[in-house]
Amino acid sequence: MPPSDAKHEYFKIHKKFKYAPFCADFGPYNLGTTHHFCDTVKRMLKNPENSRKQIVFCCGVETEDVTNAVYLLGSFLVLKMEASVLDVMHIFSALPRGVLRPYRDATWVRSTYDLKLDDCWAALQRAVATGLYMPASFSKEEYFYYEEPCNGDMHVILPGKFLAFRGPVGRRGGQGSSCFVPADYFEVFKSQDVSTVIRLNSPEYDREDFVKGGFSHHELQFRDCSTPPPRIIDEFLRIAEGETRTIAVHCLAGLGRTGTLIAIYIMKHFYFTAAEAIAWVRICRPGSIIGPQQQFLEDLEEILHAMGRAGGTQ
Repeated sequence: MPPSDAKHEYFKIHKKFKYAPFCADFGPYNLGTTHHFCDTVKRMLKNPENSRKQIVFCCGVETEDVTNAVYLLGSFLVLKMEASVLDVMHIFSALPRGVLRPYRDATWVRSTYDLKLDDCWAALQRAVATGLYMPASFSKEEYFYYEEPCNGDMHVILPGKFLAFRGPVGRRGGQGSSCFVPADYFEVFKSQDVSTVIRLNSPEYDREDFVKGGFSHHELQFRDCSTPPPRIIDEFLRIAEGETRTIAVHCLAGLGRTGTLIAIYIMKHFYFTAAEAIAWVRICRPGSIIGPQQQFLEDLEEILHAMGRAGGTQ
């Protein structure tokens, strides 16, 4: 990166904010990084010392680096400049063919579903419009703290409604988030106004541990990496629509099954398209919604929107 001069102010994303894949997945950057970037650019533009300078965002030359740089720049235009997604797409339409690549899910098999940049920008735009993301009150410090495996590996997907987290175990052992037991979550859950826990995987701990801690606990188990059957969807929506406080949802890793059911609620109640819902959940909690779960949400889109229009509580 060249040094800044009288005409230019150069900057780049610190390596600690880089996207860290689980498998063969790729992007987008998480919400903490997106928020941090937008605040950084806004601050640089307001700095009187830069009033006569061009702000230059530097990135690597690899396709992944360019794609994520465009994602961040487009996010700034959508979130801070209130540009439309179409306008942002037009701005970057002059880039050479092949310089951008689609985002993909956290599996090792060949991707069957492309998530595009405009899906991500549309998701951010809709999240602001519906109150899922409130930049003025969002705490990137809190976001980065709780996403760490040693601090719970959890993310708020819908403020006041859904928190996604890695499933606890029955006893401590090993390292990182895998050694968390239900009691380790009690304090933070109470600070987040969590009243209910939903488990989607086979038992790794005694549900009574959460019940004794003062939380309702529901079992909605279905197979890992699969799509939820109708009875699970119906029960999940019934629980969510009847609860006025925050619900903590987990499967084994808190990614595939967890993200899919939360996306279903978001599509029904906030009219996100399937692509927007996938994008939003992944921006909040990277690696979420995998394999057949992606097309499953596409297939449900019209049904969920119709259900939302027919009525239902949030």
